Amino acid sequence: GRPKGAMLTHRNVAFGAALYAWRWPIQPLRTFCNLPISHIACSTETVAYVLFVGGTLVFQEYFDAEAFMLAIGTERINWISILPTMMQRILQLPGWDRYDTSSL
Repeated sequence: GRPKGAMLTHRNVAFGAALYAWRWPIQPLRTFCNLPISHIACSTETVAYVLFVGGTLVFQEYFDAEAFMLAIGTERINWISILPTMMQRILQLPGWDRYDTSSL
């Protein structure tokens, strides 16, 4: 669809981050972001949440299924937010179930 603008105030971004922290009280939070920085799923649902709780955020410029799976193990990622298409690409990796995802 066509891009749509949305007014986001500091207050509603901070409140959303607080809700995520209440819903997923992971300490220490370690997550991964490979979504476009201008998309709400990146800027408010991932980045704001991590900043709110003082966690660690690992960025990937674009989604690469193998690099993503390797980073989960090496960076000890414990929370992810991915799209269905990303999950499909992960499941298409040969031996996708052999990657270390024990930190999730």
